[in-house]
Amino acid sequence: MFVMVMMVSFASVMSLLRLTYCQVRALSNVVASSTQPIQNLRVLQHIGDKQQQQEWARKWITDGLTGFEKMVADVAGKHCIGDTLTMADLCLVPQLLNAKRFGVDMTAFPIINRIAENCRQLEAFKAGTLTSSLTVLRI
Repeated sequence: MFVMVMMVSFASVMSLLRLTYCQVRALSNVVASSTQPIQNLRVLQHIGDKQQQQEWARKWITDGLTGFEKMVADVAGKHCIGDTLTMADLCLVPQLLNAKRFGVDMTAFPIINRIAENCRQLEAFKAGTLTSSLTVLRI
């Protein structure tokens, strides 16, 4: 009987890990595949003038973050998936620099804002900022 209980528990844990893995991948892809690529300079240069580029980027970033916010609503803790830092967090935080750059209204994303603030408190995120990198390179 003990062996059977252990097998059920192991199966439950594996199922949960697969679900978490899929959630992390899905969230990462919202940013890395669906949102960020259409803001690249090469794409923006085909949009028109600067105002049209701003509107284009703002629309797609807002759409992406809206979906992201809905997806993390039930699973977020300190980070995108509970209190564990994942690839989803690593994709999200740099995207928010583009959101700021293109003037996205971030008040509609309270969960994302909380996650980003928690990430920014971590030493690795502090060390990985553009300002930090330029200081290290002495630029």
